[in-house]
Amino acid sequence: MSSKRKRRRWIAPRKISIKVVSTRCKDDLHVIFWDFDFGLQEPILHELSIIQSTYKLSNVYILKTARGFHGICLTKFHWSDMMKIVANTRLVDRLFILGIVRNFRGGLRYEGGLKPKYVCTLEAPIRNPRRKGSSAHKNFLKSTFSIDVEDDLDWDGYRKIDVIHTSKYIGAFKRLVNVSL
Repeated sequence: MSSKRKRRRWIAPRKISIKVVSTRCKDDLHVIFWDFDFGLQEPILHELSIIQSTYKLSNVYILKTARGFHGICLTKFHWSDMMKIVANTRLVDRLFILGIVRNFRGGLRYEGGLKPKYVCTLEAPIRNPRRKGSSAHKNFLKSTFSIDVEDDLDWDGYRKIDVIHTSKYIGAFKRLVNVSL
């Protein structure tokens, strides 16, 4: 009679790269990013249109991610004003806000190969071409997501944005596999 033993072995978790595009502009002002870990599009669009009207924001660009949606507004604000707008947005991911407060910068995060997809643009109800906009973020949207950003702002002319490269593990750190011998 042969005896069967079960042996457990550890499989190393797989790492994926993450890109985080910073809200910070070269003049230390910030564009607005929102992160919604919420699967329904209509409530998010409704909330962003309310915020857009309340704070007289320019166009808001909506991206679909693997876990929800991102919103992007290219109007530049001081950090505290940007935070106030994001914090006053219902349905926004509270861990996203915590990350902004902890690091004094926000970011659009997307994971290795899982680039968000452009969904739509919430047109600004009132155009204000005297407001400043980030040219670098405008160029990022155009080159990365093929979004044609309208000239509804006074663009700053800067070319570079901060992109942070990091990584994370997929799945659990400890995954057991049973092997019969």
